Amino acid sequence: MRNLILLYTVAFLVSPIIAISQNDENNNKSYLLVDVSYMRDAVFMGGLDSIATSYLYSSMGYYDKSGFYANASLSYLTPSDEGRVDLSLIISGYGYTDRRFTSEISGTAYFCDQDSYNVRSQVVADFTGSLGYDFTILKLLTTGSSYFNNNSGADIFVGLHLKKMFYMLNNKLSIML
Repeated sequence: MRNLILLYTVAFLVSPIIAISQNDENNNKSYLLVDVSYMRDAVFMGGLDSIATSYLYSSMGYYDKSGFYANASLSYLTPSDEGRVDLSLIISGYGYTDRRFTSEISGTAYFCDQDSYNVRSQVVADFTGSLGYDFTILKLLTTGSSYFNNNSGADIFVGLHLKKMFYMLNNKLSIML
């Protein structure tokens, strides 16, 4: 039990912080979101990449005011002897928010380089759904996913997440933990 508490504490302290620009005028408008980030030693459902390596991850998504969205991303291997797009994702889904209640459903297609050793290289698609409620102090979110693989049956994931948003700069910037 003590090791489990230590693991959760370390995971919380080193988990990525996501900063998103907020603008109250755009809450009911469609928008485009572009992201570029650096990732080292990818983890997927508790599994690490078989070889420690670094990726430059970029994504672009269109989010319609109706709740529908589409996103495409590329993971580029940065070591000079690799230098290739290792994983591409295409995501489409629908998100709904009503005051404190949120829900979302999405599907993702995975496209991996044939030489990929990425921890997600055997996944070809997934379907994910989530339900959440904002208790003001924190947001509780439940998630269920089914990952479809090349040569085996589907892997099922069910998770419970706790999130907290911090707002700064007159609500123009939010940081999510």
